[in-house]
Amino acid sequence: MATAALVLVVATPRASGSPVSRPDQASTVEKPRARAERVTARELDPTLPAVAIGEWLRTTVGTSDEFAWVQTACPATHEKPGPNPSEWPVCVLVDVPLPPDSIPRGVIPAGSRYRVALSIRLGHGNPSRGAWQTEPPRIEDAFIERDHDSVTVGRLRDLPGLLKLAPAQWPKSDLSVSAQDVHCDNARPKPGETVRCQAAIQNTGPVEAFAWIRPSVSSRGSDAALGKELPIRRFAPNERVVVSWDWVWPRGTAWLVGVWVESHTPGNRIPIQERNVQNNRAYVRFGDW
Repeated sequence: MATAALVLVVATPRASGSPVSRPDQASTVEKPRARAERVTARELDPTLPAVAIGEWLRTTVGTSDEFAWVQTACPATHEKPGPNPSEWPVCVLVDVPLPPDSIPRGVIPAGSRYRVALSIRLGHGNPSRGAWQTEPPRIEDAFIERDHDSVTVGRLRDLPGLLKLAPAQWPKSDLSVSAQDVHCDNARPKPGETVRCQAAIQNTGPVEAFAWIRPSVSSRGSDAALGKELPIRRFAPNERVVVSWDWVWPRGTAWLVGVWVESHTPGNRIPIQERNVQNNRAYVRFGDW
């Protein structure tokens, strides 16, 4: 029998320097879970009813099981908490089981895992030490996850319809890179030289993408490769982005430079299975082959 979970993350933006009080901010000692439970669906999407988000999710999912509300990090912002606790984002994670009888026949096979994630910004600070700053809640990310695949939910109102779709019907981003898109500023580098390389990466899909980009360089005849991992990049629909990086060129007389891109959920939880993965890697030869 299929088992599933729905996940809601509630989060806040990180302030720069000491937080400055604004009319839409308030200091509170309320537990983040209690604040998250009072957020209404209409606050997150003006087309939805003014009922608590938990009630709306329960009705949308069609479950009577208990939710799990847990304070956690804000995964979609990729913010790294600084030394000042007053700047830390405040988040709540909510797990909602999806009942097997609510899954359309033939959409999800028995034994698969199904979940939805909503990431909502609430405030910043350190609730474990007392007061923290609230802000108007808003969704920073939403997606459906199934069996190591995912689809982004652009608007909360779209969630009920997407829950009825099979993964093959999900709208997808499509990242691509080719050998013609990869260049280095020195065609015949010498070992020990610093060489700058770049790659043009395209998202040809109708929805935005969040990509891991991993270039590497290896010498001919060597199984070892020098690798890098570039910061996660956001690609708008049909956007072309040029990324660059520097190598200290390894020993050898011939080298292979490769670039691999992989689409992930905005919160970087799991990879997204693209329709075409054959165009996610490219390799270029340098030196005496």
